[in-house]
Amino acid sequence: MEKTGREKIKHAVSACVFLIIAGSLFVFFTYLFRTVKDSTRLNIAGFYNEEKDTVDMAMVGSSAVFRFWDPMLAYEESGLASYDYACASMTPALFRCAVEEVLSRQDPDLLVIDGRRWITDRAEGPNERVRFYLDTVDLNWNRFRAVWYYCRKFHLPFEESVPLFLDLCLYHNNTEALANPLNWELADNRYVSPDNYYLKGYMMKSGVKQFNRPSDEIVQSTRAGGLGPVTQSQLRDLLSYLSSLDRDVLFMFTPYVINEEEMQEFNEVEQIAAEYGIPIWNGNRYYDEIGLDFSSDFYDSRHTNIIGSEKVTKYLLQYIKEHYDLPDHRSCKDRPSYEDSLAPYREKEQKVYAKAEKKAAKKAAKKKSGD
Repeated sequence: MEKTGREKIKHAVSACVFLIIAGSLFVFFTYLFRTVKDSTRLNIAGFYNEEKDTVDMAMVGSSAVFRFWDPMLAYEESGLASYDYACASMTPALFRCAVEEVLSRQDPDLLVIDGRRWITDRAEGPNERVRFYLDTVDLNWNRFRAVWYYCRKFHLPFEESVPLFLDLCLYHNNTEALANPLNWELADNRYVSPDNYYLKGYMMKSGVKQFNRPSDEIVQSTRAGGLGPVTQSQLRDLLSYLSSLDRDVLFMFTPYVINEEEMQEFNEVEQIAAEYGIPIWNGNRYYDEIGLDFSSDFYDSRHTNIIGSEKVTKYLLQYIKEHYDLPDHRSCKDRPSYEDSLAPYREKEQKVYAKAEKKAAKKAAKKKSGD
């Protein structure tokens, strides 16, 4: 018997309701079962809770961002509202997705992009750490397009591609999530931890290790080369996209114990970026101006501790103030989340800084006695 028009509509509505419920449950369990390995997921989740269009400058990248740029120190010094939208070991192929996610919530006058992820063949092949960022992002069009781009660039087979698109294929048996309150907090992919609220993505570190300062011959070298063809292709794709945006963009190389090969790769990135009209700030050329002390300011060879990050933040902030017209919100106090964060930020900063100073003094004394 042929169905009436009313029956057809009823069945269509029922099918739509079923698909909506099934889709909602799929998304819910995807977010619930995703792992919470470190503070990266909390950092990204916290970003979405910032009031819309209140971030003047977004730092996008990896630990080369959140171990160097202190947003609350920058706000305290200049009234600039910034945020470290960064993920440990950010995969270069996902940078566009990260920028698009930032722009989906904020309208920053300046985008600062981590340039360090483009060296030492990090973009030449599939990266097992690609999930670090993918496991933080909403199931949306930006994420889908980023995964598609990643899979296409590296010619991933079907069985490797599917878990990148659909997290539940990988995490459906993560039953530990059911007993973890934090996983339930993140079941809508939103969460505000106290640290993320008042640190704005920055991660303080008090550890101290001692290193030799790279020679002037290395850091002042203008020799360029070494980037692989896939790296160059991805870099140009990103730069083409960034140059199309109606806002200022700056590539940033935060300073560390750099070697000759890496400096040559940095120089090649700088040359390619210049083709797209995007400037670069290379902190490795300004060790002395920043005031970096390689015996006290790093906790490993690639990251500053809180002592070093304060120096980098202040120096880079001065550069940004000289080259970009960004607002100062301190007098009008129209950034309440930053104003409310000042007191808890200062309290934690003082404790961690004192701990780092103590460790640095102990290291210095030990080295002196050894001499």
